[in-house]
Amino acid sequence: MDDLARDTVPEYYSKNPIISGLFKRRLSLAFELGQLEGKEPLDVLDLGCGTGLLLGMFLKDYPQHRYSGWDVHPGIDDLRPKMPAVDFKRLDFRDPAQLPAKTFDRVFCLDVLEHFENLEPVLVSLRRLLKPDGLFVISEPTESWLYQLGRLASKGTTSTVDGPTGTPHYYNAAGVHAVMLKAGFKCRELRKTPPWPIDLFHVTAYGL
Repeated sequence: MDDLARDTVPEYYSKNPIISGLFKRRLSLAFELGQLEGKEPLDVLDLGCGTGLLLGMFLKDYPQHRYSGWDVHPGIDDLRPKMPAVDFKRLDFRDPAQLPAKTFDRVFCLDVLEHFENLEPVLVSLRRLLKPDGLFVISEPTESWLYQLGRLASKGTTSTVDGPTGTPHYYNAAGVHAVMLKAGFKCRELRKTPPWPIDLFHVTAYGL
C-alpha cells in the first residue's frame, strides 16, 4: 500500500473482504445519490479525493463528465499521470479564497468532514462551490457502539482520536448532518449502510 492509500482511508484496500466491501458499498451509494447517469456533461468534484478511487470509478462508468480532484496530501501529485483526464489540485479547501464560486454540478466529499474540529465555517465556504441546482454528497461514520467495536477490532482502540485514518473524528454522522443544515444545505436523500439496526455509515445528498 502506498503512502497516500495508507494516510487516507486504508480500509478500502483491506485484505478483509467484509471491511473493504463495506467501505466500497458507500461508494456505490454515493454513485446513486450523485445522479450522474445523464448525457449532459457535468462538472464533478471529488473533495478530499485521496487515492482517486472514486474518480477512477466515475471515469469508467460516466466518461461524459468533467472531473476534478482536490486534496491536501502531497501524494495527489502522483495521480496526475495515472488519470490525465482529471484536473487534480493540491490545496487547503478551508481557505475560501481558493474556492471558485458556483463551479460544480456535483461535489463528493466522502470520509472527510468528520475530521474538522470547527466544521461550520468550512461548510459555509464549501457551499459556494455548488451551482444553484447542484448536489453535495457526503459519507460519515455513525460512531455507534458497533462502529466503535469494529474500530477496536481493527485498531485496538475505541478512541476517536486514534480513528480509522489516524486523524481525529470530531463528529459523527448526526453531528455533521446538523452542521450541514446550519450552514444552509438542504437534505435531499439519506441512505444508511448497512441497513438499520447495524447502521455504521450515512451517505447523504444535499442541495442548496
